[in-house]
Amino acid sequence: MANMSYCRFHNTKIAFDDCLEQLELHYSFSDMKLSEDEDRSMHRLAVLAQLYLRRYEELQMEAEYEFARSMGE
Repeated sequence: MANMSYCRFHNTKIAFDDCLEQLELHYSFSDMKLSEDEDRSMHRLAVLAQLYLRRYEELQMEAEYEFARSMGE
């Protein structure tokens, strides 16, 4: 089920925290004993996290640029 727009980031953060905790508890991918589907999803999540961070940083830079413009710089 998709997250509702008013709690999308909050719910995803909770799930992401759980995923990160699982990564920190294990010494290797094979140690995690994931199903094939979970293994694929784990690797896809890493790609999505990189894309998310890239876009977040772009938006952050845009916000800083707009703020500087509004201050007359």
